[in-house]
This record gives sequence, C-alpha cells and structure tokens, in this order.
Amino acid sequence: MMRALLTFRRRLGIVRAGAAVAGRRPVMRSEKTLIMLILLVLVGLFIVGTGVMSSLDLRYSQSAMSALRLRQIKDTFYANLDRIDARFKLMEKNAAALARLGAAVGKDVRPEAGAEIRAAVGKEARDFPEALGGGIWFDRPMDGRPADGRSDAEAPSSYAYWQNKSSVAVKDVGADKTYDYTHQEWYLAALPAGWDRGKPRPEDFYWTPVYNHALSPAAVVSVVTYIRNGAGQIVGLATSDLKAKDLIELVSNVDVTPGSFAFLIDGRSHKLTNLSRTADSPTTQAVLAQLSFDGFASPALSLSEHAGGELRPAFETRKMQADGRDYTVFFSKNRAGMIFGIGVPQDEIDSVLEPMRQSNLEIEIGTTLVLVILSGIILYCVNKIMGLLETLYLDPLTGLGSRARLLRDLEGRRQASLIVVNVDAFKEINDFYGHACGDEILRAVAGYLRDFADLDMTRGKVEAGLYRLPGDEFALLIPEELEPQAVRSLMGDLGAFIAAREILWEGQPVTLNVTQGAAVIDPEAHPAAITAENLLSSANIALKQARTHKRNYLQYDSEMKIRERYMLNLTWAKRLKVALQEDRIVPFFQPILNNRTGRIEKFECLVRMLDENGQAVPPGEFLQIAKKLRLYRELTRIMVDKSIARFEGQDYGLSLNVSYEDLTDAETVEFIKSRLKRSSLAHRVTFEILESEGVQNYAAIRAFIDDVKQLGCTIAIDDFGAGYSNFEHILRLNADLIKIDGSLIRNLDNDANAWIVTRGIVQFARDLNMQTVAEFVHSPAIQEKVRQLGIDFTQGAHIGMPAAALRSEPVFEEV
Repeated sequence: MMRALLTFRRRLGIVRAGAAVAGRRPVMRSEKTLIMLILLVLVGLFIVGTGVMSSLDLRYSQSAMSALRLRQIKDTFYANLDRIDARFKLMEKNAAALARLGAAVGKDVRPEAGAEIRAAVGKEARDFPEALGGGIWFDRPMDGRPADGRSDAEAPSSYAYWQNKSSVAVKDVGADKTYDYTHQEWYLAALPAGWDRGKPRPEDFYWTPVYNHALSPAAVVSVVTYIRNGAGQIVGLATSDLKAKDLIELVSNVDVTPGSFAFLIDGRSHKLTNLSRTADSPTTQAVLAQLSFDGFASPALSLSEHAGGELRPAFETRKMQADGRDYTVFFSKNRAGMIFGIGVPQDEIDSVLEPMRQSNLEIEIGTTLVLVILSGIILYCVNKIMGLLETLYLDPLTGLGSRARLLRDLEGRRQASLIVVNVDAFKEINDFYGHACGDEILRAVAGYLRDFADLDMTRGKVEAGLYRLPGDEFALLIPEELEPQAVRSLMGDLGAFIAAREILWEGQPVTLNVTQGAAVIDPEAHPAAITAENLLSSANIALKQARTHKRNYLQYDSEMKIRERYMLNLTWAKRLKVALQEDRIVPFFQPILNNRTGRIEKFECLVRMLDENGQAVPPGEFLQIAKKLRLYRELTRIMVDKSIARFEGQDYGLSLNVSYEDLTDAETVEFIKSRLKRSSLAHRVTFEILESEGVQNYAAIRAFIDDVKQLGCTIAIDDFGAGYSNFEHILRLNADLIKIDGSLIRNLDNDANAWIVTRGIVQFARDLNMQTVAEFVHSPAIQEKVRQLGIDFTQGAHIGMPAAALRSEPVFEEV
C-alpha cells in the first residue's frame, strides 16, 4: 500500500514539474491538496466499506459454517449413541426372553424342571453370543425359600456364561449355597429386600455399573428385569451380562476428528473410553482426570423432542482443557443411564474456518492493489468459501453426498429422474452379523453404485449423482427426464448388477438384493408442485409400494393416487388419535338369536369410532390405520373393558373379537385375563378368533385358549368358510363354536354348492359336539334355510344390526 502511495505522489510531482517547464500556470497547491484529500477519502471510504462488507460477509459465513459443523458433529454423536444403545436394547430383549422362560418354568413343579431350565439357559447364552452370559434367579425371602413357597429344587436358578469363544458354562446357582445372589448389589438394586412382590417396580429394566461378576471371569455391566407369576407377582429376576471390554470396543469405533475421544461413564465413574490406547500420554491422563459421572450428570439430560418426532436423549456441550488444549465435549445419557460423550479439540472444530480467514486476507490485499476488480475478487472468494461448505454435505461412512446435499442439488430443477435404492433385509444382516458388518455392507453398496454409474456413463446411458440417505437407503439423481421404460430398464439393470455381487464377511458369503422406487419430475406440473421434497417423497412412496407388492422396483405414477391415499391415511390417523384422547371409541352390539328357543341370548361386541358429530364410523375406516400406528392394542383393551362393564348385571352372553396380533401380545393377553378375573362374566364370554392361514404361533394362541377356558370362557372360530378353511385349524384350537361366514350363508336359498358346503360344516361341528352360528342372515328365506340345516344360532340384519343399545327382541326384517 505504501509503495502505491509513493508511486501516486511521484506521478503528481512529474505532472507539476512538467507544467512549470511549459510555462503553464501550475495548479493551486490548495486545489491539489483538496483533490488529494477527496481521492484519499473516496479510496479510504471504498476500502473501509469493502473491508466492513468483507468482514460482515466473513462473520456470516463463519457463523453458518460453524452451525453446519456443529450439526454434523451432533448427527455423528446421535448416530454413535444409537449404535451403542442398539447393543443395550438387544441386551434388554435377551433379559426379557430369559424372564419369560423363567415365568414359564416357574409354573412347572416336575423334578426334571431343573435340568430343563439349565439346558434352556445354556441355549439362550449360545444363541446370543453378543452377551457374556445370562441367568434366571428365583427370589428367596429371609427363610431361604422361593417367594411362591416352592423348594429350590422345584424352582431352580441357573446362570450361563461364555468360558471362551466356543464353550458355554452353566451353573446351578439355586443349589449353590456358597453364592447368595439375593445379597448381591445388582439383585438388591432391582428387588429390594423389603419390597412387596405383588407391587410393580418403578422401571422394567435396571442397569448396573461396571463390576466384577463372581461367577464369570470378566468385568461386566448387567441388565436386570423381572420374572412374574400368573398373578403378576415378582418371583425372581432375569439378567443379561455384557462385557465391559465389548463396550470399550463399541466406544473405540467412534471417529469424529483425528484428535477426538469418546467415553462411557457409569454411575460409579468407571470410564470406558478409546483413550485406553494412549493411557500413558499426559493429555490422556489430564482428560481422564476430568471425566466423572457426577461431573457430567445434569437434570437437563432427559428425553427431548427430536426432529423426526421421536423422543431422544437431550444433547449438551461443555468446554474442557487438557494439557494446554481446548476441547468441546458433547454428551448425553444413554438408555442404560450411563453418560456417553465425544470430546473434539476446538482447533479441529475451527480448522474448517481457516480457509475463510486466508481468503479474507487475500481479499483485503487485493483491494489495495486493484480496486477496479475488487468486487470480482470478493465474489470469487465468497464462491470459493461456499465451495468449502460443500465438503460438509458428505456422508462420512460412504463418502457419498448426504440427503441435505441431494435436496440442495434438486432445488430449482425442472428436469430430473430420481431412484431410491433400499438394501433388502439389512436389519437382519445387522442383527445377525453385527453393526460392523452392516457398515461394511453400506460401504460396499456405495462402491457398487459408483461402479454402475461409471459403467453406464461409458455406455452413454446415464450420468448420475449418488447420495447416501438415512439408514440403508441410497439415491441416484439423473439430471434429465427419462421415459418410463428407460427408468424401469435402468432399475432392472441396477438390481441385477448388485445381485451379482457377493461380500465375504468373516468367511461367510453375504448376498445382497435391493428394492427400488423411482420418480420423475413432470414438466407439465404446476411450478409450486415441483419441489425437491415432493420428488424424494414420490420416490419413497414408490419404494414402499414395491415392498408392499413384493416387486423389485416400481416407478411413481400420479394416476395411482398413492399420495392421495397417504394423505387420507394421515387424516384418519389424526382423527383416530383424537378419538382415543376424547374417549370416542365405543362398542356396538349385534344380537344373536338362539334358533331353538327363539330368543336373543347373546350379542357380538363390535368396535366403532364416533366422529366429531357423534356418528358411528365402521371399523374398516380405521382398523388398519390403528395397526400401522401401533394403537391396535389400545383399541382391544378399550373394547374388552367397556364390553365387560356394559354386560355387568345383564343375563346375556357376549362375544369379543380377538386377532392373531392380540393373542401373541403378552401385555394384551395379561390385560384380558386380569379383566376377566375382576368380573363375574367369564362364563358368559365368547372369544371369536379369525380363522386364518396367517397363524404361525399355535402355542401362544393355544395357551391363551386354555387359560380363558379355565376361567369359563368359550372359543369361536370366526368367518369359517371364507377364503382359507382348515378343519385341522379348528381341532388344534379346541374351539366350541363355528361361525359360518356370510359368503356361504347369504346364498343358501339360491346356490346348491353353498348349501352342500354349509351342511358339511354343520355336520362336522355336530360330530365334534360343537355349536354353529350363521352370519349375515338378511331375509326370512335365508333364516328358514338356516333352521332346516339345524344351525344353532343366527346373526345378521334379519335379527338386528349393530347398535349402541342392547336390543332384546329380533326385528325379523328383510334387508
């Protein structure tokens, strides 16, 4: 700058000298000074203004990049927290499985029960190698006998653990008098000595700090849950143990920046961290000295609303200094109550800002040299800075662009084709082989997509942008509108390309298949409808439809009205949730006529939702939505509770519909049995089970049937004769009644085949001493045929439609 000013002054001097020699009147010194001042002020204002603008622009860019950097670290933090919590969740599932096993064996008083439970516990350990071991521990009060009065031999406790990579040891801890597990700290934490075993505990699972297990040669953390008897009383505990070493390995896989570290701290400040590799380092010692549970525990570390609508642990940050280096620690509680944290050196967080600072210096130097092109330099540098931001739009696992990058690349496009690729059975691969294998699968698929794109570019077919979406999904963006046939051909080639590849994981071949959904921007659509979110949403809808219809790929077609159905489903989902909140789920009652007495003796209880105007909505409008939203269990509980309450003090019987989902849901089954035990109506209750080929767990259904029959209930097979019909199904379920489906009954007066099939069903039931019910009887002619066949009960519009009130007399109308 000084050189430029000197040059400027010398030039003024030359002009002044030349003017004097030529005899011209020299410019007044005051005028030149004024011009100089004006020029200097203008230049100064321009430089200052440019500097201020540059400074403001730099500050804004730094702020935006810092926020983006923080978001990237936060996403990495939650991804690792989810990965670690997935292991803890698996442990809880294993403990719950052992608890169910304990509850089943706890009812068994045979002498060989001890050997069976030891074998079962050993099998559980072998089937779940992710855990060091697990056990079933029946409760002993002060007199040394189990809580239900049995001897130890009748309710044996066992513990199994891995001695090495190929051997599982099983110990009969119930008979071991040298190890009193009821006085162990983990036992008392979950089941205090003075606790009333008939009362529920505050939590379903308890996690221990790290401790040395007396029965296995390792430091472990244990998850503890409860074994309950049929009355709901706590009779013991089930545990699953995870080696602390395995937790350290999980934490060691956390990688944010070269100098970052990760840790887990339990309630006793045991530190599980990847710093163990550099334990002798002064920096490591300084960091470890500042890690403690109490130092990071905070009331704010609770569940908070996540962007996806789900509840996740709150996220906090804290500054730390170790060995002269500043760190920012990101931490939260995990599902086991431990503190999970990632410490990142502040200089590595800020390192991404250095190129901007350098660019700003170049801008300021450039303004002093070439004022004319100053604006161009600023724009160039800003563009260069924005280019640096693009590096933050990468998926760290695969190196592909992220979802945010995809949405940014789609903005403003009027021509594009998008394919979303989902890895089939990825969750099963993850569960079976582990998350390390899952990560390797994702990296491999990313490589296959690159190879495929490169191959098709050489053939002149497609030039695609590649992206990693959340979970096990990827995206290909083609910057042109492809014809439907070209899209289908491309997806078929891609599916075959990936299916032909094979990955070896620990010597085991893993074959991959993918499902694909595609969407193309419609150039004739309204500009407001052409958005990045809409295109991605359409491709995802096509992907889900492909899965539903078991297709390898599918292209979104607006003529399919899928989006409209999605919107309708969302509307019904909202209406159902509000109806549940406002207690507008009610039972309606359809009368059932005894054909021998001519009287209405029972009613079928049918679910209805009352709309905002009090009008009844049939179940076909909302039952499937309830299943998707996992509200079906709540509907079943409401129907059971309200129906039983309605028939208290009445002489009628009642029929309740229960589905396969209900009978395989342990909590729903327990609720039903508990509600029956609290009423006097069990002998008047009939449970109608839908006759279906989808039944797989006959043991669970038969267990429910046997339990409710002991309480006095009867069992009916519903809709027999519709679609799937299996007489063995009826025999295996030990039914008392057969409800003959309306598809047969409604045609008895004009279809000889329907008459023959129905007569066969009635004769089959009569031979087995079972009663029959005719459904959908809508006219006197049909009722007469029902009587001729000797069917015991009639139900349908001819007798009465479902209503909120109990109708004691049949209507005998033709509908």
